[in-house]
Amino acid sequence: MADAPINLTNVETNGKLLLNAVYSVQQAILSSFPRVYGSFTLSAAATTTVANSSVVAGSIIIPFPTNAAAAGLMGSAKCLYQDTSLNVVGTSFSVKTGDGVAAAGTETFNYIMINPA
Repeated sequence: MADAPINLTNVETNGKLLLNAVYSVQQAILSSFPRVYGSFTLSAAATTTVANSSVVAGSIIIPFPTNAAAAGLMGSAKCLYQDTSLNVVGTSFSVKTGDGVAAAGTETFNYIMINPA
């Protein structure tokens, strides 16, 4: 059976349709999960409060270490966790060290905030 010749008009049309579909999926994902992000430096304390006006009661914070001190902290008993009971809607969220001992105060982080609908 011989291969049918490629119709460039159909390739172009189908390519545009595919790109539009991918764009629609991307927009649906972005509207479902707004991009809220920021950075913070830990206080020389066991709890650090981070100002962010996008905080809601159920905000989920995902921290990413941005220096060696922060990476070391995350790989130790001091590993950060978010205390959601300290979220202040429209104002701030708080993270705590896992062992309850003060951080050095030099650890820097970027974070992503997810606000469930």
